[in-house]
Amino acid sequence: MASKTIANMAGRVPISTFSKQKQVQHMIKKLTIFDAEMAYIDTGSGRGDPVVFFHGNPTSTYLWRNIIPIVSDQYRCLAPDLVGMGNSTKIVSEYRYADHYNYIEQWMDQVLPSGRVNIVCHDWGSGIAFNWCYRHPERVNSIVFMEALVGPSSWKGFPSISRKAFQRLRSKEGEKMVLDDNFFVEKLLPLSIMRKLSDEEMECYRRPFVQMGEARRPTLTFPREIPFREDGPADVFEIVVNYSKWLSKSTVPKLCILAEPGFFSKGIQKFTSAWNNQRFATVKGLHFLQEDSPEEIAQLILDFLPSFHSRL
Repeated sequence: MASKTIANMAGRVPISTFSKQKQVQHMIKKLTIFDAEMAYIDTGSGRGDPVVFFHGNPTSTYLWRNIIPIVSDQYRCLAPDLVGMGNSTKIVSEYRYADHYNYIEQWMDQVLPSGRVNIVCHDWGSGIAFNWCYRHPERVNSIVFMEALVGPSSWKGFPSISRKAFQRLRSKEGEKMVLDDNFFVEKLLPLSIMRKLSDEEMECYRRPFVQMGEARRPTLTFPREIPFREDGPADVFEIVVNYSKWLSKSTVPKLCILAEPGFFSKGIQKFTSAWNNQRFATVKGLHFLQEDSPEEIAQLILDFLPSFHSRL
């Protein structure tokens, strides 16, 4: 199926829907996975297969707080906090990609052990979710992704505005930048959103990483796991290559939500333009587009899910 564009659906969801966001945040459940308690949201019921939301770095389920209340009016919605992030507990770990994936694999096995699911993912959440889809294709009904890890990276193709910072993060200098100075929450997050976050919103993003040192390790390891062609890491590189090839050929319906101007969206659009059974949509935003266009994203998801029959 050729790629096609879905028009921007701005303004179709009433702003009053956001009155549910705090209620959703209070619906946090916890489940013991290995040596950690993983926190997650499980709300709504509705028709069709459940929708599972995956966040990335340095966020949590809080990223989806203005989207899940809208989608959950029609679908059961679930969203885990990655281990060491959000309301999930810290562990003694380097928080490598394989660690995160293993926790999510077990979480999925326990919370959604059977049946098809619709995946919504962003940032490193996409790297984890895409791999799960690649390993469990029979369980995937659809995939929605934005500012995602769709394939291996290269330093040449990395946005110049952040290239030097990420090179520093992958050096010894990164320890001070993140473990001492909380770089991702205090610097990168606000710079990657068009509007200004409120003090309350910033405090919610800070909360998992208030303590200096190892409590912030998850946010430092993620940039060091980016699979650059020039300098690996080789294990993550291989995983991303494999799931990227599968995504390009899979008949699973896919919706790529681009951010305008975005950080990685232009490169993602070019890289995935020939992917099978994929549609594109565009909303206003930088990297954390959920903070700038939550209503539009929610409406695009709601419009996309009924546009195909549940896969048999």
